[in-house]
Amino acid sequence: MQKSYSTIISAADLELKFDSVSLIDCRADLANDRYGFEAFKRGRIPGARFVDLNRDLSGEPGVRGRHPLPDRNNWLETVRNLGIKNNDQIVAYDDVGGMYAARFWWMMRWLGHENVALLDGGIQQWEDKLESGKNPARATKSYYSPSKMLTKLIEINDLAELLQNTSSKEINLVDARPRERYSGLTEPIDKTAGHIPGAFCLPFQENLDPNLRFKKAEKLRARFEEIYGDRILEVVCYCGSGVSACHNILAANIAALGELTLFAGSWSEWIQDSSRPIEANY
Repeated sequence: MQKSYSTIISAADLELKFDSVSLIDCRADLANDRYGFEAFKRGRIPGARFVDLNRDLSGEPGVRGRHPLPDRNNWLETVRNLGIKNNDQIVAYDDVGGMYAARFWWMMRWLGHENVALLDGGIQQWEDKLESGKNPARATKSYYSPSKMLTKLIEINDLAELLQNTSSKEINLVDARPRERYSGLTEPIDKTAGHIPGAFCLPFQENLDPNLRFKKAEKLRARFEEIYGDRILEVVCYCGSGVSACHNILAANIAALGELTLFAGSWSEWIQDSSRPIEANY
């Protein structure tokens, strides 16, 4: 029986022959909307198709944050237009250690797709020849059918109520942003600096080794030890806009810690209402 991959896959294993595989290029740059597709045209893994962070992996920015989840049915239509089939082994990649590819990984699991993995170390680990030029021929639309979600999601009102009505020992927030942004020392993107009160800071970059590959499972598990324990009932992951938070959720899956909950609106949604509390360590 052919092995399937549901967290990460090495470049060597990607070269194996799969019965049906979909390669997805997720490269993006928060500061340059054109970067991802331009990089895709310059060189991509042969057969890959491109997904755009702002137009495919997000809904319209606004009160729900900078990168809110699209409507689930709209996302399903995008998946079908990509030609993805229910029996596909999906492999997603980017060039920054999985920050953007992890969002795609989470969103496929949102549709109930288990066999979706990140190319560990990104396109930099692909040593074979790249394909270049304009977008490949249009994919044949699939009849992809969603199934039970493999993810956990919390909306802002539910999170706010939970934080107000339960003790900090019963819910743990994990902030995936760099420590300077978490602390409020700098805020290059959002209008307000700081973090949601009570949150721990576990920057997603610290899931990776110097080659942008994920650390071993035991090291990833150790990262979460300060927030995991018998008393913990819930772990909610967030970041600036619900993108890099998915990286921590993937890391927890690699470490066999179970499925963590995503607050998709994240900090950029939290600060839309000035009455919501914030903390900063100036």
